[in-house]
Amino acid sequence: MSHIERLVDKVAIITGGARGIGLATCKLFNEHGAKVIIADVNEEHGRAAALQLGPSVLYKRTDVTLEAEIQSTVAFALKEFGKLDIMFNNAGVITPPDDKLENLDLIEYDRYTSIMVRGVLCGIKHAARAMIPRKSGTILTTASVDAVMTGPDLPLIYNLNKNALPGITKIAAFHLGGKGIRVNCISPHSVPTGMVIDYMQSLGREVEEEKLIAGYTKKSPLLDKHCTREDIAAAALFLCSNDSNFITGQNLVVDAGFCNFKVFGCVED
Repeated sequence: MSHIERLVDKVAIITGGARGIGLATCKLFNEHGAKVIIADVNEEHGRAAALQLGPSVLYKRTDVTLEAEIQSTVAFALKEFGKLDIMFNNAGVITPPDDKLENLDLIEYDRYTSIMVRGVLCGIKHAARAMIPRKSGTILTTASVDAVMTGPDLPLIYNLNKNALPGITKIAAFHLGGKGIRVNCISPHSVPTGMVIDYMQSLGREVEEEKLIAGYTKKSPLLDKHCTREDIAAAALFLCSNDSNFITGQNLVVDAGFCNFKVFGCVED
């Protein structure tokens, strides 16, 4: 054993676990002894990841906009592994660029909110139901640096949705703390995932991963570093392990200080 396994005998559900931050977290949690359910709508990537990671990782198709599917995934974890220790509400999308607030398309807002806010609430609700009888559990959500700042370059609906998550975390932590459940969230700075690249290309920008990384690294307050999937997975490991046993209701901002400094632009021209 090359390291101390921090999640031995733990069972985790990770939504959006088929790619990006979610997949990196599945891998790290599994390395630390956890049994993992990859909960994602992407069946191709989800099944392939589960097959690659081995018998202690299973895939369950889960659309977080449908409460019944989240409930079914929690039931699946209980059936396959007997309990649920960790719920990581990581599924999300990047919303298209929006017009001004006074022109906000509320139909579009509802569509994305069903994923990024309502989906998180459903995850918290059904995870809590599974955890309360055992008086133990950890619930984590992926927020964003867009949850702690705003500005002209941030997609409005994304900005609105992500801002809701630290508040939901705080409220859930209050309601569930007396039942033995910790609730936290993570706010990453921009991570060069496939989702980010797909989004930028949908806007007509020719962006490759290498160029994106170069831009993030150039603007980073930390020399020669950019935020990676593995950085966020490590933060998730900390918040879901006993290392953070007395931490709840918090939003851990993983951003190298970007939100503290006047730094604009991330992609090198």
